This record gives sequence, structure tokens and C-alpha cells, in this order.
Amino acid sequence: MSAKRKRGSRTGRDAPSVERAKRNGSGRADGGSKRAAPRDGRHAWAAGIARRAWFWPAIVFAVALVLRLAYVFEVRFTPFFQTLGLDAKFYDQWAREIAAGARRGDAFFMSPLYPYFLAGVYRLFGRDLLAVRVVQAFVGSFSAVLIYLLGRETFGRTVALVSGFVAASYGAFIFYDGSILMTPLLVFLNLAAVLLLLRADATGRAELFVAAGAVLGLAAIGRAAVLAFVPVALGWMVWAGSPASARGRAEDLPVGRPRLSGRLLAMLFFMLGIVLTVAPVTVRNRVVAGDFVLITSNGGLNFYIGNSEISTGGYVKPDGLDIVTDPDGASIAEAALGRSLRPSEVSAYWFSRARDYIKKNPSQWGRLLLRKLSFVMSAYELPQLENYYFQKRYSRLLSFPLPSFGVVAPLGVVGLALSFRRRRAALVGLFAATYLLSIVTFFVVARYRLPVVPAFILGASYVAVDVWERVRRREWRGLIPRAVAVGAVAVLVNANLYGVDRGKAFAQAHFRLGIIYGDRGEKDRAIAEYTRSIEIDPDYPKSYLNLGALLAESGRPEEAVDAFRRAVDLDPGYTAARVNLGMALAEAGDEDAALAELEEAVERDPSSAMALTQYGIELYRVGRLEEARATLERAAENDDGGEYGPEVAFYLSRIDRPGPRQLPEETGRALAEADSLVEDGRPSEAAEVLERAIELAPDSGEPLMRLALLKRDLGLLREAVDLMEQALRVDPALPHGHFNMGVLLNQIGDHDGAIREYEAELRLAPEAAAAHLNLALTYQFHLGEKNLAARHYMEYLRLGGRPVPALEKTLEEVGVRGRGGN
Repeated sequence: MSAKRKRGSRTGRDAPSVERAKRNGSGRADGGSKRAAPRDGRHAWAAGIARRAWFWPAIVFAVALVLRLAYVFEVRFTPFFQTLGLDAKFYDQWAREIAAGARRGDAFFMSPLYPYFLAGVYRLFGRDLLAVRVVQAFVGSFSAVLIYLLGRETFGRTVALVSGFVAASYGAFIFYDGSILMTPLLVFLNLAAVLLLLRADATGRAELFVAAGAVLGLAAIGRAAVLAFVPVALGWMVWAGSPASARGRAEDLPVGRPRLSGRLLAMLFFMLGIVLTVAPVTVRNRVVAGDFVLITSNGGLNFYIGNSEISTGGYVKPDGLDIVTDPDGASIAEAALGRSLRPSEVSAYWFSRARDYIKKNPSQWGRLLLRKLSFVMSAYELPQLENYYFQKRYSRLLSFPLPSFGVVAPLGVVGLALSFRRRRAALVGLFAATYLLSIVTFFVVARYRLPVVPAFILGASYVAVDVWERVRRREWRGLIPRAVAVGAVAVLVNANLYGVDRGKAFAQAHFRLGIIYGDRGEKDRAIAEYTRSIEIDPDYPKSYLNLGALLAESGRPEEAVDAFRRAVDLDPGYTAARVNLGMALAEAGDEDAALAELEEAVERDPSSAMALTQYGIELYRVGRLEEARATLERAAENDDGGEYGPEVAFYLSRIDRPGPRQLPEETGRALAEADSLVEDGRPSEAAEVLERAIELAPDSGEPLMRLALLKRDLGLLREAVDLMEQALRVDPALPHGHFNMGVLLNQIGDHDGAIREYEAELRLAPEAAAAHLNLALTYQFHLGEKNLAARHYMEYLRLGGRPVPALEKTLEEVGVRGRGGN
């Protein structure tokens, strides 16, 4: 047999073809070959495709994208899809401002990276949360490809393939890629930075070092703590004489190091990239706020949350902090220090409080660090607001046995440890260790550790492939220590060392569902969710507050009072709960108890516009007019956002001019004449008559409102808004005044202002169906808040309004059906 035939025989292709030919009786070996040739050609073509550099990355990307899009579209109509909370709500609001061209005049408190990313998506697709999630599905899928490429750079093709498919199907990645949070962007940027640094190290190309630094700087704009990796990366570059290695892989280099100047240049180029991305943010903060804030000013507060007497290891809101109106705790810091503070000084205040605690309680702090280390390496995905486990109720995909931290982390820790002697693989382990320590420095939330999971996936895949090869070769000797190490880490990762009540976290999810159903106007479902939340966690005062509010609206005052009392018992300084308790007692006819609770609310929180407003109203109702005037005036002084302005102005006007006001007869005739002139198509003459009516009745808002509406019809919107502002200053309770002001503000694009005016109209006229309709339309088509749109549309229908097809569709999208036409 020829040498060529022997080679063919070893391939397992040609020889079987010959044998088939003989069995078929053809007597010709080449006949069998001819029949096999097409199959061999197809195999060769397929093998050639599979050997292409792009093939396996494309397969990994496709699997990842299919799973992520399947999840997004599976949960598209579930309650949490359109309703945002905490960070997500803040990012969304900020992104809308950016997309609208607004600029902030203060130093960045939270990371600006994700809001600008969101704003870019909004510019392209409008404020469409489905579009955001689809874009993030692509980002997450590219991250899976980067994990594959990183595995190929550090461990080889087989490990890369395993890593890529594990990353593509990792449950927490799929979940957070479908959330309105920064996590998928951070995972992608950190992976890209590490991969670029490895490529730069392998080639010695200056532009790659700059690119690696720039991408890492961009990741730092998303989470500043990633800068802790910078000195570690610089040390790694010095470790074996980077930059390598234009001549080969770092592991293959001779022991001798290249010149010091080469290493220094590589480090300088890397640092240059970081400066190019971070410096513009720092300069912007300095120019805009006149303060040195490197990236964000939230470091001090976050450090305090994780290292103080209130700390539990996870997120805990400091006492007295209002995350909506005062997210950085500036008012607390300024009250403590007795002066106004710059953002950097506010951050320093919180840092100092945490340092004082650490100095006074070193042993407690040490135990706290161990607790946080346990949390950050726990199999449990510790939630802040978004709950991975609760979401499984809405997703069959997440309910599948997908790769999880409890499996990946034990294998990953051992794999990274075993591969640490390999310099290039060591960079991955160093990044993971540094990033985990940066989380432990502050406080732990599962989504914060997602950028570290790729490192564990690579380490886990390395161990899995290594074990498989040893089993295949029957090399049993090295398996036992690996199995023992993995088992020991698995016990630590999967054990609930601190007895965390994982079911208790579901109380927050039920609380959020209560808010969602309440916003839709589905009061019974909302009450049921708040009740369930209280059953799981009976010590959460917000659940009692919201439950009480719904019970009061549902005509169950006694139950409402009980709920508010429970909230106050749990948190005596909870202003909103005490104010609502006072209002509920007033509605029940217990004026003395109502006044006592409202007075207590004002004493505990003297600057609360809400408490002052309601206390002033109650004083007015019991006839203590001078006290009411003084209290309402204080409310106006403290109402920075103008939320309570219409109510305050209304009751102050009642005190100044009690009883209904009638227009003078001459003014009434002037208004009638103006109406007639408008009908005759003589608007200019009508405007002159209305101006005369304003002079005849300077204390009435009616002529001013009539003139404003005329100006609007003439296209003079700015003049119309100015006239309506005058009308409402003269008469805060002007019938239809706030409604018409809302219409005008919508027309000039001030949709948030329009909402405030429509809500003011409803406070004065709760049965104003048109105000509910306009609120629904504004929330739906201008702000994209479908749940709130549905809530007001349902109120509009309840008050007898006719169905609106576009809003009927909104009811279906948020999961409310069959309400139209009622």
C-alpha cells in the first residue's frame, strides 16, 4: 500500500469508501471514492468554515443574542418592564434631560456614563425602554464574544469556547442585560480594557496601550472604583518586562527583561489613555461647579453606607436622607457643620463620619469587612431593588438551570489560582481580586460584582477543561487536590454564613408591585400586594404608608388610620406617614387628634413643605386663621419645588378674601362683548376689550385667563403663558385656571410643568375628567410613563369620559384589559 493510501487510511475517510465499494460488488475502488467525494467536499467546506477566525465568536454572539432577546420579549408586558425605580428612574430622568438638550449646573453626583448612553438611544429611537433593552442585548452579546476572545488570549481555544457559551447563557447576565441599569455597559468596557491591555502587551503597540487606558477610563466614568485596578495593571506591566513582545507570547520570552525605557513608555501610554477620558469629566465638574470632583461626588456617602454604625454589608439608606430631593445628603452635612458646602466637602463629611466609626470600632469594622467579603462571594444574588429570583415568576427562561455564581465561582477561584503563574492569565485574576476588594470597600449589591464574573467564568472553564483532559488521559493523580479545593470553595460560596433571610427580599418586590398597580388605578390588586409585602416584612413602614393611602381612597378610613399609625410606630420621624395620619384623622372627624399629629410632624421636620401645608389647611378648617396664615406662609418659603404652591395660594386667598367673588357688572358686560367680537372674527378688538376688563377687575383672574386663551389662538404662546401666570397669582383658585395653564405649558414643551398644573387642577376640582385625560396623554406621549398614563385614563373613564383608542392600547400594554367604554 502506498504512503498516500496510508495517510488516507488514517483519516478514516478513504478506506471506508473502498470497503463500501467492494461490498456493493462494483469491483472498483474509485467508484466508492466518487460516491464519497461530495460528502468529503461538504465536510471539507464545513471544516474550513469552522476554522475561520470569525466562526466561533459569531456562534457565541448568536446564542447570547437569541437568549437575551428571548428574555426581553418574554417579559415585555410584565409589571416591572415599564416601571423604573431608584437608580433606573434617576438614570432615565437624567437621560431625558440630556436628550432634550438640558445641561446640569452641578458636579456629577452619580456616574454620567449610563445617562449619556441612554440619551443616545433616546435620540435614535425615542424614549422606548424596549429599544434600550434590545440595544443592551447586543452589548451583552458582544461581551460574551469578548470573554471568548479573552479566553483564547489566556488559555487557548477550547477554554475560550467553553467560556463563551457559559457567558452567553449565564442567568444573571441575561437578567441584568434586560434591566435599565449600567451593568451591561460596565461588563463590556472592563472586558474590552483587559483584552486591549493583553493585546498591547503582546505587540508592544503604543496605540493599543492608549486604547486600553482610554477604555478603562471610560469604565471608571461608569464606576470610579475601577481606578483601583490602575496601579495593579502598572505593576503587572513591569512584572515580566512588558511590552513584550513583538516577538511572541509573554510566556515564551527569555528571562531577561527589555529596557526600562520601553516599560516606562508603555505605562505612560496606558496612563495617557486614562487621562484622555477622565480629565474632561474632571474639568467639566471644575468649570460648572467650581469644585474639584474627579468623576462623581458620591464616594463619601457610599463609603459611609458601607462602613458605619448603620452598615449591614448591603445598601442601607442613612436616617434622614431623602434620595429624591437630597440624594447626596448635602442638607444633613450642612446642618451638621452649620454652613453651605461644595459637593467635595459633602463627600468629605460622610468620609469623616465613616472614618470616625472605624477608629472607634476597629473590631466591629473588621467583622463587617468579613461579612461583606462573604456577601460578595455568596451564591445569592443580593438585590438592591431588582430581584433576580422574583423575576423568575415572569420568565420561563430564567427558571431553567442556567449557569450561576454558585457553580461558576468555586471552579473559577480554583482555576484563577492554578493559572496565576501564567503571566497573561494572571492579569485576569488580578483584575477580579482588585474589583472585588473595591466593592467590599463600600457596600455589596450583586449587580456590582457582574464585571468580575467573566474572570470566574474563564477560571471555571480552565479547570473544567483541565479535569476533562486528565480524565481522558487517565491521569488521576492531580484530580483529588483540585476536587478538594473546588469543594471547599463551593461550601463557602453556597453557605448562608450570616443567616440572610432571602425570602424577605421578596417584600420589596411586592411593595413595587403595589406601587405599579396603584399607579394604574387597580386599587384592590395594589392593596393585596402591600398586604403581602407586610406579611413578609412587617417592619417596613413604607408598605403601611402606601397601604393606608389606598385604604383612605377606597373609603376605609378606620383601616387607613391603623396603617398610618403602624408606619409612625415603626419610624416616629417618618414625616409623610405622620402627615397622612393627621389627614386621615381629620377626614374621620377627629380634629383634635389630627391637629396634634400634624403639629408633631412640623415640630419633627420644621422645613417640610408637605407638613406645613397640611397643618396650615387644618388650622384654617378649625377657624384659627392667623395661625393658618403664618403656617402657610412658612410652607411657601420652604416649597422649593413648587409642589404645594397652588394649595397654599388657594387657602391664603380664602383667608384674605373669604367667600365667593362676583365680577362687577361692567366687567361681565366687557367679557360678553369680547366673546362676541371673537365670534365675529375680530380678535384684535376683542383683545382691547379684555384689557379694559382687566383694568375694571384687577383682583379677578377671569379676564386675564380669557386674554391668555385669545393670545394662544393667535399663536402668541409665550404671551399667553405670562398672562396665565398673572391670572393664577391674582386668583389661585380660578376655575379651570390650572387646567388651561397645563395646556399652554404642554404646547411650549414644558411637560413636567403641565403635569404639575393638571394635578393642581385636580386638587381643586377632583372630578375634572378633562384634567385626568390630559395627564394620561402627557404621560403617554411626552414622558413615556405608561403606567401613570393608564392610571389617569382609567380615572377619566370612571368619570364618564369616552374611550380614546390610543390610550386603550396603553391599557393593554400595561396589562389592564376591558376597561374602555365603562
